[in-house]
Amino acid sequence: IVGGWCAELNRFDGVAAERSFPNEALQPLPRARVSFDAERVGASRDAITEALLNGSPRISVANADQDGIYLNPMTLDEGEDEVVLARLLAILREAAG
Repeated sequence: IVGGWCAELNRFDGVAAERSFPNEALQPLPRARVSFDAERVGASRDAITEALLNGSPRISVANADQDGIYLNPMTLDEGEDEVVLARLLAILREAAG
């Protein structure tokens, strides 16, 4: 899941995605760290996280430093990873105009 997220997100100008672990609890479970160049993307990290949280479905992510988020697949049901990716890509496309 994480590798697929990173591959797709890295195709988008101004986005850098990579596998990141361990998580905050020091568990060796992979997650994706996604960084945004706000100028190139057309939206800040905070605007992107707000759009994820206020959209449908509501998607909650953890902040990573000042410009990024963590996408964690640990609690997702089968197929929900595709929903997360589709929503994030839709938000990025909308921001880019």
